[in-house]
Amino acid sequence: MATQSAWRQRGIDPTLKSVRAGSYIITLRREITRLARATGVEHPSQVSLDHIEVLEGDILTPVAQRFGIEPGWAVPASA
Repeated sequence: MATQSAWRQRGIDPTLKSVRAGSYIITLRREITRLARATGVEHPSQVSLDHIEVLEGDILTPVAQRFGIEPGWAVPASA
């Protein structure tokens, strides 16, 4: 066990934690897919920086501009 505290040991139940982790991953995947489709693409891998804007107050800024990302930075090398 990672702890000597009996109270904390009750929280270390791998069976229960695996079910909770699995539920979290399923929900996360569903939400990411919904966000991707909201941008007009079918799969999250198709979302590019051009699809995302940051809302600060009432001003929308493209994410690449907001964080200073240059064109080609998010493109994998051909090698």
